[in-house]
Amino acid sequence: LPKPLRTYFPSRPSRAELRRAVATSLYDLGPAASRALLTAIELGVKHLDGYEGSMLLRALYWSIPESPHAVQILSNYLAHPAPGKSFFGMRDARKIWARLPHLAPLLAPWLHQFDTTSEAAEALGLMGTNAAFAIPRLIEIAQGRSSPNPAEQLASRRSGTIDRLSNLPLINRAAAIEALGNIGF
Repeated sequence: LPKPLRTYFPSRPSRAELRRAVATSLYDLGPAASRALLTAIELGVKHLDGYEGSMLLRALYWSIPESPHAVQILSNYLAHPAPGKSFFGMRDARKIWARLPHLAPLLAPWLHQFDTTSEAAEALGLMGTNAAFAIPRLIEIAQGRSSPNPAEQLASRRSGTIDRLSNLPLINRAAAIEALGNIGF
């Protein structure tokens, strides 16, 4: 378009921009909308990381455990941990983990991700004895013998968590100790 017309006809947003907009607004719409849009949440969770991804996980929260589709979306998401990838990260998620103890094996690899160790430990602790297999790894973390490798540190810095990076070992240790207590070790 000629320059004078461009101001009247803005360019269309890209798919990534649309996904981000949907992700940030879907949680605000509430439980009814998130339940109706599970397929959109599933697509967004596959393509978004960071804040938008965590907002979609929060929107998914309202459909768990009543919806098998929502549980499957969460299972698929948990099966692919990566440095800097978002986790639930909210206090309300505590209600989810106790209802989904069969997902405990999917959380074990998240204990090896430096920036999600504390959240994975908390989730495993809420699953009780179903998470007994993770006790050796939680003991390593609690004793401070689990330090991040350079690739994990770099990924954490890139994901915007550099301010928390220095405190993460202490946060991870505290979460591992609490998880061990909740599991009954």
